Amino acid sequence: MLWCRCGVLLALCICPLACLAVSPCPTGCCCPGFLVLCESLGLRSLPRSVPLSTSALSVARNQLCNVDHQLWPFSGLQELSLSHNLLARFPRGLPPSLESLQLQENRITYITSGVLRQLGNLTHLDLEDNRIRAIQPGALQGLHKLQVLTLKGNRLTSLPMSLPPSLTHLDLSENCISALDLPSLSALVNLQVLKINSNCLRSVPESAFDSLPRLRSVDLTNNLWVCECDILYLYRWLLS
Repeated sequence: MLWCRCGVLLALCICPLACLAVSPCPTGCCCPGFLVLCESLGLRSLPRSVPLSTSALSVARNQLCNVDHQLWPFSGLQELSLSHNLLARFPRGLPPSLESLQLQENRITYITSGVLRQLGNLTHLDLEDNRIRAIQPGALQGLHKLQVLTLKGNRLTSLPMSLPPSLTHLDLSENCISALDLPSLSALVNLQVLKINSNCLRSVPESAFDSLPRLRSVDLTNNLWVCECDILYLYRWLLS
């Protein structure tokens, strides 16, 4: 019991010191090393005194509506969380250095072509629980390093076109997708995990997964399956 109490006291002592490691640090934020945490502060705009040397920034759980071009000067920023805010569209003018971008639980409705063009270093993109109805053709082109894409809990009715072949994990669960587009799916030669559960699929096209040699996990639960001849491929694929 004494060891546990000492551990808690040590953590309480270290955290304030860590938050003083980078100066200046925006009021109310915590800045350990090159990480800046400004979460749940009721912010309506980005803090002005964020150090330009910041490599990871979280302004999650605030009331941000627009951050367009405000983060461009942060040339070393690698990780950015804008989750749980009020963004109605994908942010413009994000720094090309970004590798991880979290935008879950905003109000984004469309992903337009060209908006991600400069984000060629992105490996993780999380757009879960927005209101996305459509992703324009070519909007995700140029993301040659993207490995993990999460689109869970949106309003998509079809598989996005021109998905990056570099994807290893794709989460499309809890949308309204009624059919799988074979050209878009067959291009994902590195895909390992596919989640398309809780959609409106009735069947899977013949040879849908045959061109995905690395696919090892598929979640197809909670769809509107119809037990007719065109579902035989899925049955045989599952057995294999």
